Amino acid sequence: MAEISAKLVKELRDQTGAGMMDCKKALKEVDGDLQKATEWLRQKGISSAEKKVGRTAAEGSVGQPYIKDSSLTVSELVKQVAGTLGENIQVRRFTRYTLGEGIVVEKSDFAAEVAAMTV
Repeated sequence: MAEISAKLVKELRDQTGAGMMDCKKALKEVDGDLQKATEWLRQKGISSAEKKVGRTAAEGSVGQPYIKDSSLTVSELVKQVAGTLGENIQVRRFTRYTLGEGIVVEKSDFAAEVAAMTV
């Protein structure tokens, strides 16, 4: 195996945005070739994403303030931007999203599953 320098790891990390240890491992796997290491990381990322496909994402928090200055109302922001641009601006429609809306989360009791298996 080729000796992997910190400079080479940094270069791969800058190109891919992957973690330092992942970059180092990828470079070791492909004997220091940047192109092959990039492809190796891409495939590794795809395989780790495939593991998460079955998960339901119905919980969490969204932090979307819809405008940069949350003290402004939408109508005030429209007036402000219209004045800056010198054009008439109208809000035609908007969409409101609710986190987890329409998603059924399956809850399971692990202890009950184990107890059922041991009977």
